[in-house]
Amino acid sequence: MTSKPTLVLDIACQENYNTPRIAASIRRLTTEEDAAYVQESETYGLRWGYTEPGAEYADLTVSAYLDRERGAWGAGYHYEHFRVENVRHAKAIVKVLAKLERDWARIDAAEGYLSYEDIAAYFLRFARILGIREFRIRDPKNAAMTGHATRKVDGAGLQSWIETVSRDAKAGRVYEHIRR
Repeated sequence: MTSKPTLVLDIACQENYNTPRIAASIRRLTTEEDAAYVQESETYGLRWGYTEPGAEYADLTVSAYLDRERGAWGAGYHYEHFRVENVRHAKAIVKVLAKLERDWARIDAAEGYLSYEDIAAYFLRFARILGIREFRIRDPKNAAMTGHATRKVDGAGLQSWIETVSRDAKAGRVYEHIRR
């Protein structure tokens, strides 16, 4: 019997089609070695095969755009690369999307809609629905100061980082947060 992997939201600024954005992918940690690798790795974390536990989260991304006018805006989630291996995998992906839609609507009804500008709340709600409680931020600006490629943060730390990146985007300094 396989155990459910620990899921981590791996967050970074990146450029996608010449557009800066904050993007978070789901990673799985199964061992202490995985955790150490994610902590120190300069790459964007661990991926997994489409037949392993948690494969339904592979390539699922939550993101928001960054620009000088609005800072962080336009949060949403989607599957990044559209790779589906078989019918079982497709059904697992549909189950994740259905859960996100259903639980998002339920939370909206109970707690109210999120403000369009509250990108951190969007990322945190996404993680809450999927049961993700661990956040890792990859930021070259922070790495230059601390010597670590990533840092583990809680929800308040994630919110603070997103606000900083948004402020820097408005000031034209977003590329300080993007690894080139």
